[in-house]
Amino acid sequence: YVVRLLASGITMLPAQTQRVLMLLSCIGSVCAESTLSLFINDTDLHWNETTKVTTSREEDISSSLEVAIGEGLLNKEGSSYSFAHDQIQSVAYSLIPTYQRNQVHLQIGYLILKNKPSNDRGNIFFIATNQLNRGK
Repeated sequence: YVVRLLASGITMLPAQTQRVLMLLSCIGSVCAESTLSLFINDTDLHWNETTKVTTSREEDISSSLEVAIGEGLLNKEGSSYSFAHDQIQSVAYSLIPTYQRNQVHLQIGYLILKNKPSNDRGNIFFIATNQLNRGK
């Protein structure tokens, strides 16, 4: 019942906010803003027609994140976003069609590698590798 209620609540949000939540759910329960910026604004990142039509302007991403925070779905701690509860992450992830999840993980992994700063030797590489492994 709780899962259905959460799914219903998320699907009532603006399409861009739903998209942001689904993409964040692929990374995990916490995502640094710097990591998010490597893939969330990329116009190549889509997996169906409804996600293609959304705009990728940075203000829209910020407002989508603010909507999710205002709804109590996300928390912002410093420069990181985290799901307020692991069930919210799970439900957001479940909204990505099962047959498209591998493709989404691959796209995120490739975009992170493509857009990461050349001098970055930190956690980003491991996040990208994890996404690529989940997408195989």
